[in-house]
Amino acid sequence: MTAMVKTDSEMQDPNAPQRGDDLRLDIELDFEEAVFGLTREIKIDHLETCHTCSGTGVKAGSKPETCKTCGGQGRIQQTTKTILGHFTQIVTCPHCHGKGTVISDPCPNCKGLGRKTVEKKVEVKIPAGVDNGSKMRLSHEGDAGINGGPAGDLYIVIHVKPSDYYHREDMTVYTEYVITPAQAALGDTVTIKTLDGNREVEIPQGIQSGDKVKIKGAGIPSIANASMRGDHIVIVTVRTPTRLSGEEKALYEKLYEIQTGTKKTKKTVKEKLKGAFK
Repeated sequence: MTAMVKTDSEMQDPNAPQRGDDLRLDIELDFEEAVFGLTREIKIDHLETCHTCSGTGVKAGSKPETCKTCGGQGRIQQTTKTILGHFTQIVTCPHCHGKGTVISDPCPNCKGLGRKTVEKKVEVKIPAGVDNGSKMRLSHEGDAGINGGPAGDLYIVIHVKPSDYYHREDMTVYTEYVITPAQAALGDTVTIKTLDGNREVEIPQGIQSGDKVKIKGAGIPSIANASMRGDHIVIVTVRTPTRLSGEEKALYEKLYEIQTGTKKTKKTVKEKLKGAFK
């Protein structure tokens, strides 16, 4: 019994146009660069069609020759004898690799490959509002295609350095601002560093530690619409002083007396123990 088996190689035409490979490039940005965007020139190594032979791989003045192994078919038959009978397989010609032709006089510039690795400069416009992990696609900036096929794409992956001052969540930025108990009780006008520069912000009277003050429209721009921006949230922390001057201590003692109705006195250890046993 003789059976004919077709392989995957029979379904592929190596002479048909083939799309070039996609490439990836990772770019690192500072926090503010990611917020406002920028234009940066990058360098990539990619395969370009050889200009000397126009991608044919053949030296000028010569041409490919018909493969003698497969007679120009690009495929050959191989018959294998088994206990079940003879099996004939159609496989890619190992001499011409399915092309049907061989290059006996290759292009000296690309060594017969039809493509050559070239360093290329590309100007990339990174939009405002990109975040860590954002991806950009530059069409046809990847490797050149084969047999006249289109070039692949270049994918740029953004990595944003963390900020020591800002914390980002989507389009909102958060910062911390420390105030004194007096500022918390009386309210104050303070200067906050924002992405757009310093701004005067009102701290309301009676604010508590952990409360938030919103600076509307001072956050991250939207990638889809740069005119839209998130907010800047200031998280207020009320910090108790650990060291007091003589004047400050006197004022706090007076405040203690007003708020508790008793005078602040410093008891000795002996007096404290005596009061504990009464």
